[in-house]
Amino acid sequence: MPTGVKLSKSWRNLSAALKPGAFTKKLEREVGKATALNGMLVAREMRTAIKGGVAPANAPLTIDIKGSTKPLIDKADLWKAITSVKANWKTGFAGLLRGRKGADGHLINIGEKLHEGFTMRVTPAMRGLFQALAQASRSGDPKHLTGRAQELWARTKGKVAWAALKPETTAIVVKGRPWINIALGQPGLKAKLKKNWEDAVQRTISPKGA
Repeated sequence: MPTGVKLSKSWRNLSAALKPGAFTKKLEREVGKATALNGMLVAREMRTAIKGGVAPANAPLTIDIKGSTKPLIDKADLWKAITSVKANWKTGFAGLLRGRKGADGHLINIGEKLHEGFTMRVTPAMRGLFQALAQASRSGDPKHLTGRAQELWARTKGKVAWAALKPETTAIVVKGRPWINIALGQPGLKAKLKKNWEDAVQRTISPKGA
């Protein structure tokens, strides 16, 4: 008497999912979803870190110019620009994904500079800017100011006692504010990211929804 075996729907789905082509396609789809989600979670933690304040504190002049004691926050341009991008199904990036050209024409990663810190050489133009602002402070008359000097005077409403840079000041050091380290150090974040990827793999090998 002939006999046979009939596979249930779950087994048929599992068998189909385990076929090399189908399995790879589903793995990339499910892990890709987790990668995109994890990128958004990390970006959110970065924005939270920036809004919460990142040491070191702003210098008094910076506070006067910005009208804020919180580092990295001026017009909210920085933390609003923090975003995430899925490069492929297993790779994502989170952070400040933008830059601008420097005086030499090379692209400057603004996020990296602010995160790691940098040293800015004092140029003749910069020295002249402070000299012009100092002169306006002494005379109380900003009519001669133009460009960036005029903008700074307007932002501080003329209430800052500007001073010229000292002759021995040849560079200005901007300390780094590592908001990425703060974000990644949040309790439970790495475990959450790991679980999202593990769940994606589990969905891939599960017969449900195959």
